[in-house]
Amino acid sequence: MFWFYVVTFTCTAVVLLLSLALRRSKRLNAPSAYLVPTPSGVHVRQYPIERILSSKGKLVEVNSVSKVQLSNGLISVFKHNGAAYDMWVPHRFERDLLAHAKQLFPHAEFTKV
Repeated sequence: MFWFYVVTFTCTAVVLLLSLALRRSKRLNAPSAYLVPTPSGVHVRQYPIERILSSKGKLVEVNSVSKVQLSNGLISVFKHNGAAYDMWVPHRFERDLLAHAKQLFPHAEFTKV
């Protein structure tokens, strides 16, 4: 039974340290990691695993974005058809990501809730 507690504690500590490291990573939380411009539009990487593996994410056409909203660490990209893409962002990276979004989506409305 003792080894069960040791293994459980060790696994929990590793997961907590890994999540802390990922949350503080400048590479994974850079604006270019969340919103990747391409000739056909912008790839939105919502989830950390998409940024870790450098996957494409969801493709959004620049002209289809109507609004970008910031709400306490959550940045939402809204399309004209009502679809929304939510990205949880550490507070210290919010401003940089919003500036990057303003460059990529110049015709969108930007709001802060």
